[in-house]
Amino acid sequence: MSLIGDLSQFPISDIIQFVHETRKSGTIRIGCFKGECNLVFSKGDIVSANYLNGMVRIGQILVHIGAITKAELAWALAIQEQDPPNRKPLVLTLLENSMVAKEAACEGLKMLIEMTLVEILSWDFGHYEFEECNVLNLGSWFYNLTDHQEVSLNARAALLESLRIFDEKRRDGTMDNILGIAGLDGSLPLLVEPRRFQVT
Repeated sequence: MSLIGDLSQFPISDIIQFVHETRKSGTIRIGCFKGECNLVFSKGDIVSANYLNGMVRIGQILVHIGAITKAELAWALAIQEQDPPNRKPLVLTLLENSMVAKEAACEGLKMLIEMTLVEILSWDFGHYEFEECNVLNLGSWFYNLTDHQEVSLNARAALLESLRIFDEKRRDGTMDNILGIAGLDGSLPLLVEPRRFQVT
C-alpha cells in the first residue's frame, strides 16, 4: 500500500494517526524546500526517524546525553559495516552488544522523533509519501523491521507530545531552535567514522 499527498491538503498528523491505528509498517517520507524527514514504523509504532536530511542522527543524540561514548558509537558503526545486507538499526546494534541501557536508548529515540515531528509540523507546504513494507532501504542499507525490534515509541503519544512542544515553541517564538529539544545547538553535527578494523 502506498499513500501520496500534499501537506496543504492532508495534514501529516492524520497520516501518522492512520499508520498507528491500522498498525502498519513502512516509511513516511515528508519533504519541502528545506529538505526531507523520514519516520519509520513497525506495526504502528515509530522505530526510527531521520531529521532533515540526516542533519541529526540517533548516535549523535546518545553521545550528547552521555548514554554512549564516541568510541562506542564508532564500534557500533563498525559492527554495522560487517554485514551491510542485514544491517540493523543503530539502537538495536547498541542494545544487542550491551553498549547502551534500554531506557537511555528509548530517551534518545524519543528526542529524535520529537525533533523530527516538530520540524514537520512547522511546514505549511510540502509533500508526503507512505510506503508500506517490511524490508526497508534506509540510506542504502536494508533491515527487517519485524526482527527483534526492541525500541519503539507509541506514535499517538509521540504526536501529542510533539504537538504540545510545537505549540509552546510557536507561542514563545523559539521555532528556530528545534534542535534544542535534544539539547543540541546549530553547530555542525558530530561526525563519527566507523572503526577501521575487523569486528569479531
